[in-house]
Amino acid sequence: MSSDEIVITLDSKRLIVLGVIVVLGVAATYSYIGALFAFIAPSQDFPLKVTSVATFDTSDASKTAFTRGSTVRIKATVEKATDYYYNYPTYYYYYDFVGDTSYRIIITIMDGSRRPVFFKYTTKTISPGSSQVTSYDYKIPSTASAGTYTIRVMVWSDWLPSGDALAPEAGEKTFEVT
Repeated sequence: MSSDEIVITLDSKRLIVLGVIVVLGVAATYSYIGALFAFIAPSQDFPLKVTSVATFDTSDASKTAFTRGSTVRIKATVEKATDYYYNYPTYYYYYDFVGDTSYRIIITIMDGSRRPVFFKYTTKTISPGSSQVTSYDYKIPSTASAGTYTIRVMVWSDWLPSGDALAPEAGEKTFEVT
């Protein structure tokens, strides 16, 4: 043996200590990454929900059939949860939504041929535990094709270029044009 070599003998005591250190390191890394994702991307737990989409005429009477040239009033209700339950593999957490959330509500209407005929969005802010109703008016052109039109309401973060969905699914509603 030369004087530059260091020989470490792993007896059972050192092997057990080394194993415990490795297990603790893996557990700490796993816990850190799970907690990091829970705090970095709470939007993945969908704090908002589209609870209803309804159609009305201009006098706010509920209606699902409209003639060409008339106006459809669309009302979409969005609510924000007060907290969410995060099921971590070894622990269970409740996270409270304490701050206001700025979001963009997007409404599209497609005709019977699935062609978009209307697109509108508005940025709003909502507090935990509250709900908001957003209303849009769509004037059906006199040249519109008859058939079933589909309204889709989506909720996104307020920065569209790289936004995230803030509601688990879009709200949908259909109405007839005669």
